[in-house]
Amino acid sequence: MIDQIIKEHAGRNFILDFEGSSIPGVESFIKSFGAILEPYYFLKWNHLKWPLRLFKR
Repeated sequence: MIDQIIKEHAGRNFILDFEGSSIPGVESFIKSFGAILEPYYFLKWNHLKWPLRLFKR
């Protein structure tokens, strides 16, 4: 299935994002396609009011 997707979109300006995995077998499979590590950062914001915010950390 992945091979077919790559063939259909070869030569186009697309990025195939495998989204990664910490499972060793899946990680090695993804790396076999020439994947590179691309860290994603996120911001977590607690919208609770002040007294409740103390309990949710």
